[in-house]
Amino acid sequence: MDKIKDKKQGGQNKIKPLKIISYILNYDFNFIIVVIKIHINRRIKQMANLYNHESSNQLATKVTTHGQ
Repeated sequence: MDKIKDKKQGGQNKIKPLKIISYILNYDFNFIIVVIKIHINRRIKQMANLYNHESSNQLATKVTTHGQ
């Protein structure tokens, strides 16, 4: 018990910030992954919408040019 107490007292300053930092980094990392996933999903939707919009515009212009 005494050895454990000594280790805790001696290494407390080192262990606590590391634990806190690792916890924060781990939390931030998970949060960042979620944000990136959401961002990628939004970007994919935007690209899909743009592609659909462009292709429909191209179809519309083709139709009008054929009509003229």
